[in-house]
Amino acid sequence: MLIKELTIENFGGFRHQPNHIDIDFATGTKMSLTLTDPVESSGSGTDPDPWFGWWEAGDETGQEWAEALWSDGRLTFDGQNYTTLGNWAAVTASNGLGDYYRFDFDSDTDTLSLAHEPPPAGMVFIIE
Repeated sequence: MLIKELTIENFGGFRHQPNHIDIDFATGTKMSLTLTDPVESSGSGTDPDPWFGWWEAGDETGQEWAEALWSDGRLTFDGQNYTTLGNWAAVTASNGLGDYYRFDFDSDTDTLSLAHEPPPAGMVFIIE
């Protein structure tokens, strides 16, 4: 049986003690990951709790959970993180992860997947 989707409902538990998660997508991953109601950090002031990389109570960075985990080094691709592959904008751009892979995050459904978008077969590149 091939699993194409993984949904974790109400991920995070209590806001004062959220769950920790590390995710490593591997080349060829064909499963999407959805976290419903992911918990923001419970930090405040100048010492935020960095669980998801943003603050609660109106001081949020505006990042979605996938971008926040990437920025924190807890979302990786084949063991590589932002230090080798670049920021979130870079890894969600076309071919951002190399070999025609990129992260694809749907903010409407809170779903992260790995997109593989090779050029069409028979495509010819002409370099002058």
